[in-house]
Amino acid sequence: MEEKTLLQNAAKRSQADVLPLSEIDFLVGVEEQSLDRLREVLIRREFAPGEVICREGDEGDRMWLLAKGSVSVRLTLSGGRESLRIASLARGTTIGEMSLIDSARRSASIIADEPVVCYELLQDGFSKMLAQYPTIAAKLLSNLARELSRRLRRTSEDLRNRS
Repeated sequence: MEEKTLLQNAAKRSQADVLPLSEIDFLVGVEEQSLDRLREVLIRREFAPGEVICREGDEGDRMWLLAKGSVSVRLTLSGGRESLRIASLARGTTIGEMSLIDSARRSASIIADEPVVCYELLQDGFSKMLAQYPTIAAKLLSNLARELSRRLRRTSEDLRNRS
């Protein structure tokens, strides 16, 4: 059902504008001057529908801020022959942030559902923010903690509803 809904609304979503950095949830409360500092370490990336942004098991050295489009988060099942979509994320959200924080390998694959525009934050850029702009980094970490908490609560609720 979710797959069908995504396909039905893909055209409408792909026409949506690219969100400015100030409207991405991860950057809520970050002042414009601080966003300018952050722009120095962000890399604009674009992905076509079906393109793999990262694969389960890849090195976790970056995260992405989705400015346009949506992605599916997928887990590999049955010895690698199947994958299960565990989440669909749209513009304004982040992807890959867990591996950026703990430097662990990717726990899932992320696939573009439609044309995606995002901003990539490499581990080196994040480390630079921590070292040179600790106030900005503290805000980013606070926003990241809020997002991870929100996702964990959603997962808990989903599991509760399956029982």
